[in-house]
Amino acid sequence: MTRGLLESIFRETLAGVDPYRATRDAVGELTLESPDGIAAIAIGKGAHAMLHGAMDALRERDLSLDTAFVVGPDDYADFPPCVRALRGDHPVPGGRSRFAADELERWLPSLGAEQRVLVLVSGGATSLMAAPITDIPADDLVRVFELVLASGTDIVTMNAIRKRILRFGAGRLAVALAPRPVDLLLVSDVLTNDAAAIGSGPCTGDSLTAAKIRRMADRAGFFDALPPAVREYLDDVYHQRKPETPKPGSTLFRTVSTRIVLSNSDAVRRAADGATRLGASPVRIIQRPLVGEAQRAGSELAMRLIAWCQQLATAGESPDTLACTVAGGETTVTLGAAATGLGGRCQELALAAARELHRFRPRSDSIALLAAGTDGRDGPTDAAGAIVTATTWSEIAATGIDPERALAAHDSWTALDSAGALLRTGLTGTNVNDLIVAIVRPAVADALVPTRAAGA
Repeated sequence: MTRGLLESIFRETLAGVDPYRATRDAVGELTLESPDGIAAIAIGKGAHAMLHGAMDALRERDLSLDTAFVVGPDDYADFPPCVRALRGDHPVPGGRSRFAADELERWLPSLGAEQRVLVLVSGGATSLMAAPITDIPADDLVRVFELVLASGTDIVTMNAIRKRILRFGAGRLAVALAPRPVDLLLVSDVLTNDAAAIGSGPCTGDSLTAAKIRRMADRAGFFDALPPAVREYLDDVYHQRKPETPKPGSTLFRTVSTRIVLSNSDAVRRAADGATRLGASPVRIIQRPLVGEAQRAGSELAMRLIAWCQQLATAGESPDTLACTVAGGETTVTLGAAATGLGGRCQELALAAARELHRFRPRSDSIALLAAGTDGRDGPTDAAGAIVTATTWSEIAATGIDPERALAAHDSWTALDSAGALLRTGLTGTNVNDLIVAIVRPAVADALVPTRAAGA
């Protein structure tokens, strides 16, 4: 019953953060006068839905889309002939991503000199359409992506470094479109909702200098591991032998208007509303997003849930109470040099939480937790995340897998799959970071007595 409730809350959340509806509403509010008509560029995991939303909004206003270019995470053919639709690679760019960037470069000259352009960007855009700037070999671009993904650094640092060497990153797409009027609509997969970080900021000025990028890479511990061509490029920019990226305030961006149409806070709010509608009460929102190492975040969250479970019982709440905690966030996983297994940050958070719930049984027996990526793909796996309870840890062990060893090896997928704890949704068509939802019942009276944690 509890797993079903968590899945229902997640489904309602996804329905509430639909890029189609958000984009349709946003385009419906734009001023779209243009002597050369309207074009669109859509890139990211929500690209297909965003483009359909834009097209329907235009149709409702008796306007039409003259031409469009879209890059998404899968093959998609349900567009009219005026749309050039391609598939990219994610989370590491490959041949399809480079081809998409090359094709966009060839497509851009077909636009009218005063044609209005809707640029629709969602999470995943950085990798899905990725080709390097002239100075960087394609293999070096891939190496940079692999380095930052394995480093455990946050998404803002990742994108600050990656966009530096992307052909259309760091405002370079806006430069290619100038002086055409551009309406930039964003589905944010960045907790800060910084337009310069979403999708590597294709139409937003880059406030960071080459010197700052080097310091960021140094702090993250991988500057020396960057390919020589990348380090040489940063050095050339620093010494003014090559130009900096276009900066905020530049006249190049004077015709770009920017709006964020969806973000993680929308997902959290929708989850809380859905939980209430489905009968949970009280519903509590953790205001600060969960960030940092996934294992630590999972352990700390589990302990907070255990404490709340006991607080509800002490306050005299009925054992039938279904309380709910909702949080958003984007944690990280630092892989290190050792060989690792398969998993993602949500799965690792869930497995770490399962360990704490197991250790503190029976006080934790009335807790169930869902951690999942709203895009439906957590890491390079087929799962959005996982749903765990106090018994998940022992259920994994019963299959012959050591869950502690799996957690240490970042092999959360294998461990959770063995216990049937994975949440598989398929690609959802949206991407607004991660969602964590927990159902908490008051602890039973016997569980309020302090017990020695298992394994302590």
